[in-house]
Amino acid sequence: MKLLHFITILLALFIISCQQDPQVRTTEEELTGITAEVKQKIINLGFNPENSFKMEGGYMVEGDIFLTEEELHSLPNNRIPVLEQYRTTNLVTVNGTKTISISVNKDVASFTQALDSAIARYNAENLTLKFKRVSSSGNIKISKAASSATYLANSGFPSSGRPYSNISVNLTLLGAQPFGTIATVLAHEIGHCIGFRHTDYFNRSISCGGSALGESSSGGAIHIPGTPTDATQAAQSWMLSCIGSGHDRPFNADDKVALDYLY
Repeated sequence: MKLLHFITILLALFIISCQQDPQVRTTEEELTGITAEVKQKIINLGFNPENSFKMEGGYMVEGDIFLTEEELHSLPNNRIPVLEQYRTTNLVTVNGTKTISISVNKDVASFTQALDSAIARYNAENLTLKFKRVSSSGNIKISKAASSATYLANSGFPSSGRPYSNISVNLTLLGAQPFGTIATVLAHEIGHCIGFRHTDYFNRSISCGGSALGESSSGGAIHIPGTPTDATQAAQSWMLSCIGSGHDRPFNADDKVALDYLY
């Protein structure tokens, strides 16, 4: 089964400058922009630094999560349990009920119906947090990733009680997937925007295959009470790190418990 990482970093073995400056960059820091200090901060926050890389304003970690420079230095570093479902320390503030609007930029208008499906999945759970699609200027905006992007989609975590404001999608890679897969990926990224971490945060090989990649047990993730003490591929949580090509993952029973607990 072909697995799709929500972001797959394909780093060249060498980066060669122009003929006037034939210097060859070969170190990990030169290729990724991740210094030893930044790598340790990523680990201290409970994120896996493998395949992380620097972007404008911050760093991409764990496949599809964007950490700003401020978050890298300000998120708490508390000890946490392992082998459970997780949320981030940052959530959306809800007083009674709250509606989050989501808009789709014109350049990715082909994802509109899949977004409607993702929104319907959330609203069917009767949460205090509601979602609606708007024509423009949503609280969350779905936009096209750069043409050089090698990921399916990415987003980030809430700040100051507000959801993360942007989901970037790869029109070429994600657009090649069927409707249900696109809806699942959008629902997954919305999950990050409102504070959810990957269900298999502690071992991405559960959904991604390959060798087991455990992550730091220091802060940045908090167990959601009532959820299982393990994650499995068979359970097909919508927040698993990787998704099979052509797969659709509506909320399972444990996902619904987690959603209901937070919102």
